[in-house]
Amino acid sequence: MHPGSVRARLSRARRGLDADARLLQELAGQSGGPRPRLPFALSQPSLRAGWLFRLAAGGGRLGRFARNRLLSGHGCDVSPGAVFLGALHLPHPHGITIGIGAVIGERVAIYQGVTIGANQAGRYPTIGDDVRLFPHCVVAGDVRIGDGATVGAQAFVSRDVPAGAVTRGTAPERGRT
Repeated sequence: MHPGSVRARLSRARRGLDADARLLQELAGQSGGPRPRLPFALSQPSLRAGWLFRLAAGGGRLGRFARNRLLSGHGCDVSPGAVFLGALHLPHPHGITIGIGAVIGERVAIYQGVTIGANQAGRYPTIGDDVRLFPHCVVAGDVRIGDGATVGAQAFVSRDVPAGAVTRGTAPERGRT
């Protein structure tokens, strides 16, 4: 099977879907459950979005179809060329944007409104394993988010985040009245 064929891409997306389902079972305190049936798995928004993320990242006709489904069904945009290395946890898969050169590690949780994109030089981030990206954070540029790091809600990250670190958004300043 040619690695770029539709059949190979669907097979890789299915393996990703299975990894996502196992991760959800682990998070729910269940483990070792049976492989979910495809219709059931695709009825779950988080699992369906993860499957479409992987297909959209592959590009081509299938990728365009998946990207359009993501945009219309979830308001998410995943560019062709994004790389997903393992299971994704997408608790609220809405408004997520992932750029063409982004690399996403294993067991990464991405909440709603997250943007993973390029800087002005066109360089993209690398997200490590077991990272949590909370709502509406932006990770931009040639940065590395270390394994086990947490990026807080509404944080803007343009520098490397060490493994295990927590990065928080800035509090709004109060204007003078």
